[in-house]
Amino acid sequence: MKNTKESLKKYSLAHRVTIIYMVFGVLWIMLSDKFLSFVIHDIEVMAYIQTIKGNLYVIITGALLWFLIVMGLKQINQLHDETVASEAKYRGYFEQGFIGIILFNDDMKVIDSNVKAQHIFKYSKEMLLTMDANALLTKDADKIINDFKEGNNLGKAIEITFKNHSGENTHTLISLSQIVDEDGNLKHYAAFIQEINEQKKYRDALLALNNQLEQRVIERTTAFDKTNQALKKSLQEQEQMSGQLEMSNQSLRETVEHLNKMQNRLIQTERMTALGNLVASLTHEISTPVGAAMTSGTFIKEKTVKVNESFESGKLTKSEFHEYVAYLNEATEIIHRNLNHAAELMSNFKQMAADQTQMEARCTNMREQVDEILLSLKPVLKRKNIDYIIKIDPTLEVTMIPGYMTQIFNNLLTNSYRHGFTGRSSGQITIKIERDEETLKILYEDDGNGIKPEAQENLFKPFFSTLTRETRDGLSGIGLGLYIIKKIIENNLNGKIVLETEVGKYTRYLIEVNVNDCKR
Repeated sequence: MKNTKESLKKYSLAHRVTIIYMVFGVLWIMLSDKFLSFVIHDIEVMAYIQTIKGNLYVIITGALLWFLIVMGLKQINQLHDETVASEAKYRGYFEQGFIGIILFNDDMKVIDSNVKAQHIFKYSKEMLLTMDANALLTKDADKIINDFKEGNNLGKAIEITFKNHSGENTHTLISLSQIVDEDGNLKHYAAFIQEINEQKKYRDALLALNNQLEQRVIERTTAFDKTNQALKKSLQEQEQMSGQLEMSNQSLRETVEHLNKMQNRLIQTERMTALGNLVASLTHEISTPVGAAMTSGTFIKEKTVKVNESFESGKLTKSEFHEYVAYLNEATEIIHRNLNHAAELMSNFKQMAADQTQMEARCTNMREQVDEILLSLKPVLKRKNIDYIIKIDPTLEVTMIPGYMTQIFNNLLTNSYRHGFTGRSSGQITIKIERDEETLKILYEDDGNGIKPEAQENLFKPFFSTLTRETRDGLSGIGLGLYIIKKIIENNLNGKIVLETEVGKYTRYLIEVNVNDCKR
């Protein structure tokens, strides 16, 4: 391409030289005739000299025109060779793509496909060329195509299940896009297909596991209620018999006392068993970092598709490519940080169940940590227009276990998003941290819906949630978030937490924990 530009420059230069020559040649002929008329008075000599000048001008002009023609033909051949090479190069990218690509004309008939698409649909390229979108997608194809042509779902990945040529159910994500020429006119439509059979299988397995866990909780709750009813019935029977069996009162009192102890043990055992079963598979407290990582991954995929489209259409600029690389670096950093954070949260869960905290304390800059937490939750929290007021001295550093503070703020921010701003599209969150000698004072406040008085006294109890089974999402919202916060603050950080709230106005948490100076 660089050589082509240089050739064009030389070609335009030759044009300019020729035009200048012809203009000055005409002027030279006109002026030289006047000059020679003063010097030479012989008409025959004058005519002979003019003939020589004319012939010389024609010869030189013809040579220049021949040169221009040769240069033009050479330029055309070079452009043709480069066009053929470029088409072969992009054809290779098209055929070797890691996702399936099918091109449709305006009537949604297949005009081209790559190897991956042929593998997904189990059709040969020749067979695909005889088909249209309706024959390929079958289910809801007309609605999908009409929505796409009307501008709906443009570039959006849609999950579609269909039977391939072998009769197998195939689960895919399909994104439809328009391919336009340099003037913005529609050339054809492109479908980008990604096979997700494995992902669908794992997702169905996870949903089945969630349903199984919910059923197990229901069964154990039912069994617990039956046990309580049996105990109450036994106590009533014992009271009815007390008048007739006065001699055995002491024995009955011991039996009742024993039953009460067994009841308390059963309640404690049931709670600990439920908590122990949840620790291994509970995703409530780690859904935020994992969700952030998945969201960043999805953004990378969407950005990559757009860059790939620009690249294949020849519109990808150097600045766009550098912008894409910068975005990719930022997104992968977010994914890396959130996955590390998810591992740390899982460790905290196990430590909570076993009550054996073995995390490493280190010097922590509080402002930087809060900023990192907000960054990690950004893909989730950005769904609502939330303003953050951060009042933390940038130089505030203390020695503590950063994982505890991360888990505290993750739960508080998630609760604000899930409960405080329910039914609202915007809000404000204030985080203020300051140090008073060996005490770190934290104020966390949102201007959301507040907490009703009847829920406040149970707010920090395990398994208490304002969400019902119908309104919560899977294992989320089962009532462990604030219980874990209180346990960390009181048991691990030797501190306290106080709730202040007013319905419809705000929810405020005042936290105080003990900290140490950083050792330099």
